[in-house]
Amino acid sequence: MSDFAELIEKERINCYDCSEFSEPEKIADGVCKLEWRNFRMTVARKSIKINLNKKE
Repeated sequence: MSDFAELIEKERINCYDCSEFSEPEKIADGVCKLEWRNFRMTVARKSIKINLNKKE
């Protein structure tokens, strides 16, 4: 599993209390969509850090 995939799994566990989602598109409006956006932002920031670390 790539660093990115592990990161997604870890963040997914940390971020969600919305139990009915299986894909981002299926997340209901409201808190879950907000959580998904926060999750994506977190993953994007962390993946950039991972990529920067690998280049060094």
